[in-house]
Amino acid sequence: HTHDRSSYAEEEDEATSWLHEYIDKDRVRGLNEERPGASRDVVTKRPVDRGSDDPFLRSIDGCGPELIVHVPFSEVVKIHSVCLRGPSAGFGEVGCGPN
Repeated sequence: HTHDRSSYAEEEDEATSWLHEYIDKDRVRGLNEERPGASRDVVTKRPVDRGSDDPFLRSIDGCGPELIVHVPFSEVVKIHSVCLRGPSAGFGEVGCGPN
């Protein structure tokens, strides 16, 4: 299953918008994020802006490529799936993006 960059804005449906409203934005935390607040900025992007590379999230040097992100919700939610998008071509370190 793949996603074309241009399709992100088109994919904003009622379910995506609805769940976005329940993210407790002030409590989103990245435990090993390079820039403080980057996790919050990425997770709370408006659905229509998800195709953009800015802002981006990167782990602290020396911690490896893994990221630990805590995303709390303001009430109980049921998550059916999660979609993560990696960097665009030429963005990030060797091996992290499309070749």
